[in-house]
Amino acid sequence: WRDRRPDPLIEGLEQIERYLARMQLDQGFLVLFDQRTTAPEWAARMQRLDAQTASGRKVQVFRG
Repeated sequence: WRDRRPDPLIEGLEQIERYLARMQLDQGFLVLFDQRTTAPEWAARMQRLDAQTASGRKVQVFRG
C-alpha cells in the first residue's frame, strides 16, 4: 500500500484468486504491507482477517 494509491485488498484478492485457481487450491494467504508515509506504527497496523475470493476460496489476509 503506497501513498496516493487505493487500498490494495480488492486487487490482491483478485490476484490471489488467479494463483489459487492455477494451483488448484481452495485457500491461501495474502500479505499487504502498508508503506504509506502516513501509516500508523507497525504494532498498530498489524491485522489479520478472513476473506473470500469471488469464487469462494478462503484467504487469510495479513496487513502490516
